Formats: sequence, structure tokens, C-alpha cells
Amino acid sequence: SFYSYPPDKMIYSGIPLSHQYSIVTDVLKRGYREKLHIPTTAKVICVIGGSLGAKRLNQFASRAVRHLLDKDERIYVLHQTGNNNDDLYSNCSKDVLSRITVFAFTNQLYQFTGAADVVVSRAGATSIAELAAQNKACIFIPNPMLSGGHQTKNAKQIESSGAAKVISEDEAEEPQRLAGAISDLLESPNQQKTYAKKIANLHKPNADEALADTILAISNKRPVSGDN
Repeated sequence: SFYSYPPDKMIYSGIPLSHQYSIVTDVLKRGYREKLHIPTTAKVICVIGGSLGAKRLNQFASRAVRHLLDKDERIYVLHQTGNNNDDLYSNCSKDVLSRITVFAFTNQLYQFTGAADVVVSRAGATSIAELAAQNKACIFIPNPMLSGGHQTKNAKQIESSGAAKVISEDEAEEPQRLAGAISDLLESPNQQKTYAKKIANLHKPNADEALADTILAISNKRPVSGDN
């Protein structure tokens, strides 16, 4: 619905994902937390901005979660920052720092998001697909500056289906406002379950097979010439 291509030339396959992105059960969540040395009873926030990081998201989120870390010693933060962002939490106390894991990049992001109760993320299509596959309660902060405003469109679609909380960058600039949204969701297991259930409806499994089948179906209808 976001594109003006002829409908008969469009197929919605979903996004092919690693098999590691799957529904996160309570048992699986505990396992991820054990690997990351996080107490199973902790309240865990994961912030992700993509492999290159997201400067504005990093700033918004770090300011917000510092308020929460100071107020509640049960809160732990996992923050994928991208490179050259080691100073986001440099002014925190040793106690608070012991509950923060900062990492630039990982091939095992599914463990970090899987360990979380609440994920704060940009609204890129792949991130949404991965979190939907894991059935995660999310807060999305779309980047309004990317081409075609596609993240904003993604976020509006998700918000209209009640599958996540969406906060604009203007709203996220207010640390207390973003901290309040994170805290409200962190303290509401029922709302977490509601978001998890509804975002799961957006997951389209077997996208890799659907994509491959489509390519083969199209290629088989084309005439073969020469040695091609």
C-alpha cells in the first residue's frame, strides 16, 4: 500500500530472516539472560539502532534510561551503539555501569533482544520483522529523515494495529517523556503481552521459501536463449 507499482507486479513475500529469530519463550529468555550474565528476575531494556548505530536514537535512549537506572536497581540495559559511542554512559556511577552492557556490533543480536522485556528500536523493516518473529514488546522511534519517510510509514502501520508504542523524535528528545513510556511498558506485563501478541501477527514466516519460489516461477516462464 506504500508503493505505486501495479498491484499485479507486486508480491508480499515478507523478509527472509535467520532461523535464530524465533518466538522467545520464558525458557529461552532465561537462557539468553544466563549467557549475558543478567539476573533472570531483572527488568531488561534493549536499545538497538542498527549495525552502524543511530546517533540521535543513542542520545535519546541513553538520557532516558539513565533516569530509570538511577531509580530502580533491578533494571539492566543492553545497548547496541555502533562504533565510537563509548561515552554515552561515561558519567554514570559504578553501580549503574555494572547494569549496562554497551556493544558496537554483534552477530548474535537475537540473544540481546531475546533477553529483553522491552526493546527500543528504529522502525526499519528488517528490525521490525526480527522483533515480530521474536514476539517482542517494542517502542519504535522512526527516523523521519530517511528516503521516502519509510520508517515513519512503517511505524504508523504498526501503531494503527496496536502492535507497539511509537514515539516521534520530537517526543523522544524529552528524556522524561521517553523514560516514562519505557517505564510504563516495563511495569506492565499485560501490555507487554498485548504488544507481543499483535506484533507476532505481522510476522510472515518462510519468507525465504516464498521469495525463492517466486524467483523460480518467474524464471521458468522466461524463454531460454543461447547458453543462458
